[in-house]
Amino acid sequence: MSKQLPEAEMERLKKQLGLVPHPSGYGAFREMFKGDREVVFTSLTSFVLYTGEPNNFSVPSHDGPRSTATSIYFLLTQPHCVTWHKHLSDEGFYWHAGGKVKVRMLTDGGKLSSVTLGDVVRHEDCMGQAIVPHETWYCAELQEGAAYALYSAVVTPGFEFRDWIAGEREAMLKAFPQHHDVIIQFT
Repeated sequence: MSKQLPEAEMERLKKQLGLVPHPSGYGAFREMFKGDREVVFTSLTSFVLYTGEPNNFSVPSHDGPRSTATSIYFLLTQPHCVTWHKHLSDEGFYWHAGGKVKVRMLTDGGKLSSVTLGDVVRHEDCMGQAIVPHETWYCAELQEGAAYALYSAVVTPGFEFRDWIAGEREAMLKAFPQHHDVIIQFT
């Protein structure tokens, strides 16, 4: 195990793995794989957007072929967190190094759950992977004492920004008033 300070270790990981700043503004990443074959959906998949109006509306997506899968390295660092968002594909997270990461998931039906990613050998409360089903809101945060966490994310069908939506505070609060505190914290 490295005896480097967390900042030095994070910089080493960025250099070693070729990580660059994530477009969202938090963390660093590198796409390691994008399938060279494509899949086409046979049924419409869409987001439900909560507008606060009586008639919510959906935005169709998966409007064409997608790669079979994508895989990235992701380095989450303090003080950053991953804010509420969702996309149309399933996503698996696989922990590699650093501290614990709590992944919270919120279904459109209002069920809130969480998985703590981390070193399963050292921490009985951790899992080595977490799966976020498609069309599920999720956010992630480093747990107390963690300067960073390195994990992989595999998205299937492959990730496309047009299939992604950020959680908007007011809309989420109207849809899920029972989860007020955690929505405020991560939007």
